Parts: sequence; structure tokens; C-alpha cells
Amino acid sequence: MERLENRHNSDTQTAIFEETSDTLSIADMLKRTLERTITSGEDMTRSLGQTARNQKLPPATLIKFLIAAEGGSLAKELHRAGIDATPAAVSQRRRQIPPAVFRKVFLDFTSSSAYGQRNHGYKGYRVLACDGTAINMARDPGASSFVCNNSAPKGYNQLHLSPLFDIYDRTYFDAVIQPAPHKDEPGALVEMVKRNDFNRRTIIVLDRGYESYNVMAHLMNTPNVYFVLRVKHNHSAMREIARLPMLKLDCDIVDDLKEIYHRRWGIETSFRDLKYSAGLVNLHGKRDDFVEQEIYAALTAFNFTSRIVQETVVQQPTDGLYAYAVNFKMAVTLCKEFLNNPNMTGKEVMQKISRHTIPIRPGRQDERNLRAKGFGWFTYRIAA
Repeated sequence: MERLENRHNSDTQTAIFEETSDTLSIADMLKRTLERTITSGEDMTRSLGQTARNQKLPPATLIKFLIAAEGGSLAKELHRAGIDATPAAVSQRRRQIPPAVFRKVFLDFTSSSAYGQRNHGYKGYRVLACDGTAINMARDPGASSFVCNNSAPKGYNQLHLSPLFDIYDRTYFDAVIQPAPHKDEPGALVEMVKRNDFNRRTIIVLDRGYESYNVMAHLMNTPNVYFVLRVKHNHSAMREIARLPMLKLDCDIVDDLKEIYHRRWGIETSFRDLKYSAGLVNLHGKRDDFVEQEIYAALTAFNFTSRIVQETVVQQPTDGLYAYAVNFKMAVTLCKEFLNNPNMTGKEVMQKISRHTIPIRPGRQDERNLRAKGFGWFTYRIAA
């Protein structure tokens, strides 16, 4: 796969936002930005010589279709998007577009849509969390993603997604996708650190499993990057860490560390939204490269929705028991409809989003019910 350099926060970055009149809302401008990045992705596809110019289903249409697709059958999603093409034609066209194009669209939109936005963070620092999650796929023993071991003798297919997630901005900053048999979360983090420019002071928050000399050396040698890393302190810990005395720290530092690490849970809830709100559990392809396309498409749809939600005003009740926030699942649905419907305005979609809210109930706790989840097969997609 062609390596694409990430241009986040580059001094030479130019915004894709065009000068618009006051009648356009933030949602309209974000939609234009996304459409321009999709067009640049189409240009990249043509430069690789993958597609002919005269075709019924051009790359830009297909890229936009996958970003706005929901969890129905492929035929249903094509009908909903108003695309006169068969599922077989879609599969043929997808073979001509490498996942690198979808990655370029994701990165370009993320960096361009951040231009001119407020800098969210903790005491002036941007806070990024890194963790991994598994993406279940249709079974294909011949693929590089096939996993077969004593606990799963029949085998299954799985890709592993390792992203950097901006906790306070609630957008994905970068991502690495690996086959599950060869997953390397610390290596994925190092790759993302090496290919990004951090011109803003950044704290990277890591859970257990990332403690290694290689990771710490790369983080310490990267300008403007600091890190909070949870490590083991027992017989299986790193030798130098196991020798550290358990001393009390300055109260201010402890409070900061507690708050920053507590916020790390935001990447876990983002995985839930990415899979069950953005629809990543209902894939529309079997091949590894098709699933990579859909992962980057889902990341783009997530960031597009999150940017619009940040600009949506939610009216709070004057005498209510709870404060209210946007229902992200409904926001994703409305934003995907906004992408497909040329007659819907940005102001209209933001008004609709503001009407779908859920109460914020702080302090709620529930036991985590961890269980294995399989792939949602194509023949069992609902028609409604």
C-alpha cells in the first residue's frame, strides 16, 4: 500500500474551506470540505491508473456512498443513496480503489475541518488517547486476517484498528489497521507518532500494554509530546519500574494525572459509537481491503458527525433534573442523510440534531458484560 504522509497541524497546511457567504452554516461548510477531499481522493485514484474516466460509478460517488452507507443490505443502501448500480458493480469498482485513497480522504478531511476550530484540550494541551479494537469480518481462510488457534479451531477473520483519538475534540486524529494475527499496538503507536507533526503541545494517554522502551523513547524524543502511561508494578513489570518506590506525589500533579487518565475512557465509548452508531459492525464486503475501506469511511463519517454535533446548540430545561446532550446515534443517521440529500441544508440538519437528545446521568456504573461477538452476515440484514 502506498504510504501517505499525514499532514496534521503542518505549518504549510492550507484549509480546504472556501470563502462562503454568511448564509452557509458550519454544517454546509463541513459538507463542502468533505466533498472536496472526496474529489481529491478520486484524483489520486485516477493518477494511479486504476479507473477509466468514462464510467457509470466514478470513484467519488463510490467513496461518498461508503461514507454515508448504513447497516442495510448493499442493494438497499444503493437505493437509499439514489445510485443506479448493482451490488456486483459496486464490488467491481471497489477493487479499483486502494484503501490508501480512503485513508487520504479521512486524514485530509480531519486536518482541514479542524482549521479555524476552537482548540479543545486540558489546560492548553491537546489530549490524545491510543488503544485498539477488533473489527469482525466474514470468514475467509485464505485472507491474511484469518485467525486459527486452539481456542477457535474453526478460525475467524479479524482486523485490528489502532487509532489516536482526540478526547476533548471527540474526533479521530490518525489510525493504523493491521491483520489480527499480526497486530502490534505499540508498533502502531510508534508509526503514528513518527508520521505526524505535533506543533501543538500534546499529551498521549496510554493504558497497560504499551509499556516498552521503544514506545517511551519515541514519545520522549518527539517535540511537544508528553505522555501518561499506566504500567504494572509487580513481578511482571519492566525491571526499572518494578524498582521504583511507591511514594506520594504532589497533590496538583496527582489531580492532573487522575483527570487525564480518567478521560482516557472516552476512546472506549468512541469505539462503541464507531461500531454501533457509524455502522462498522455491518460491513458490506468480505475482502480485507474492502473492510479497510469501510473502516476509514466510518472514521470519516464519525469525524464529520462529531464536528457538526460540536456546533449544534442543545436547549437545556430550566427546571429539569438532568442536563441533555445530543443523541450521537441519531446525529450520525441525520448527517448521512445530509450527505445523500442535496436539498437538505446545514441549518436544517443541525435543527433536527438538536431535537434528538439524551439525558446526562453522571456517576452511573454497570458491570462490563464481556462476550465474544461474531460477524453480522449479509443474508440477515433487515429490510426496514
